[in-house]
Amino acid sequence: MNKKAKQIIGSFNQNFDSVIGLAEFDQLVLASAIQSIENIKILQDKHLGFEHPKYRLDACLDRLKKIRENDSLRIAYKTISNQCVVLLVSYFDSAVSDLFEMYLKYFMENTPNENLLKEDIKLTIEELKEIDFNLKDKFIETFSNKKSISFQDMQSISRAFKKYIDVDVDLVKDEITNTIILAQACRHAIVHDGSILNSKVIRQVSNANPRMIKEELAEGKGVEFDIDEIRTIGKCMEAYMARLCEKIDSNILTKVKI
Repeated sequence: MNKKAKQIIGSFNQNFDSVIGLAEFDQLVLASAIQSIENIKILQDKHLGFEHPKYRLDACLDRLKKIRENDSLRIAYKTISNQCVVLLVSYFDSAVSDLFEMYLKYFMENTPNENLLKEDIKLTIEELKEIDFNLKDKFIETFSNKKSISFQDMQSISRAFKKYIDVDVDLVKDEITNTIILAQACRHAIVHDGSILNSKVIRQVSNANPRMIKEELAEGKGVEFDIDEIRTIGKCMEAYMARLCEKIDSNILTKVKI
């Protein structure tokens, strides 16, 4: 994998880590509180000599540990967990868009395909002014915007790479791709329908089998994600981008440094 692609995927991984940190926020808070109380308890035992149960912190410490062990606060954090999926899908969208523009820049400068050469874009003087009339350096971004190329679902991603970069990214419709399809569909439900699954979402995921999470979904039901499912989604996204770059590099850019 070339250096720029590694940087793009590395940036996604950093964002992925931040999402996991958000998803685990309740555990981090509990761990901090438990550690602080344990430190105070040590002082009580060694120096202060508090013996009466009224002044001890044992019961408070036990309650906090049970909350952590039973994950009792998780139900209160279900909205945050679902929003973590929304964030992951957005970060994936952005990373795939960056990869597309990186590879498209290479083709524009070296061997653009027939579809790319036949495309036309129309710009107003105002639009040219917004990019300081620097169309050469801003062309890729301008092209993507004018063509309304979307990376919010796997079908659109496949279409863009196949049409403009001559690469069929549907290597295999396996559990990695299907898990991302599920996350993208559920993102729409979370953002637009209060996490309730409608018929459109069910249709979108009906053929996304096998997948690693949520094999059973029902129309009209709510969807909730846990920390393990969030991790699985992020790892699938990372794996998808890695093999996308590997396929493009091996098939087209074998001897070319981007």
